[in-house]
Amino acid sequence: MIPAHDREARRPAALGAGPATPANAEAVPDGGGNRARLSTGTLLAELGERVARPAGPTGPARRRPLLPTAVALDPDGLPAEAARLLGTLASVDPEEPARSHALARYATAMAGALAPASAVSRIRQAALLCNIGLVAVPRTLLEQTAPLTPDELQLIRRHPILGAELLHGHAALADLILPVLHHHEDVDGGGYPYGLSGDWIPLSARIIRVAETYDALRRPRPYRPALAPREARAILQAGAGKEFDSHCITALAAYLAGEQA
Repeated sequence: MIPAHDREARRPAALGAGPATPANAEAVPDGGGNRARLSTGTLLAELGERVARPAGPTGPARRRPLLPTAVALDPDGLPAEAARLLGTLASVDPEEPARSHALARYATAMAGALAPASAVSRIRQAALLCNIGLVAVPRTLLEQTAPLTPDELQLIRRHPILGAELLHGHAALADLILPVLHHHEDVDGGGYPYGLSGDWIPLSARIIRVAETYDALRRPRPYRPALAPREARAILQAGAGKEFDSHCITALAAYLAGEQA
């Protein structure tokens, strides 16, 4: 099992009131019942409403940081829009772009083993921007060491939706929307924001889920030191088939073994 602080609890309540299944949703069999798989168009139409809807504790209105005027330079040649958004993360946490590049390295390695060659670059870019929605979350909340209240936890869990909404404003980044939106889904259906399971979760999102978790476990937190590679891999393996895609864990393990060779 993943420590509570790292996994933010596995089975969240629905964001806001649970929406009724839209008429244009495609019902798909999922184990013991039917789950509505929302079309991309329906998801994007819903983003505006969800971003506008108040969430979390009431208080002073939060002001979303403006994008920096200077385009951040990326050594790997990101599109200008992606580089600018990545630079925005630094306005929230100066260390966030470095973390994004680290988890993108793991995601790129897994994508090379599991995805078509044509998709590797897109998965890397999605990994770099998977946490862009955090720009709309107060930094004090992100740095909080005390246990989160249900309202605070729900606000943080909105960041995939907020990130997808930000990407939706950039036509060149449209292919990154679904990986960013679903990178906290669990393969057993217990993740968020939509509770997708198995192959209904895009492969790119399943890859990023494993990459981000491993990177987070390997970094120190105020409440624990950084875990050793062996400990982090053991936690991932314990969640195989639950939180994580087993094929992604195998691909990451092969990459890490090659690094250590």
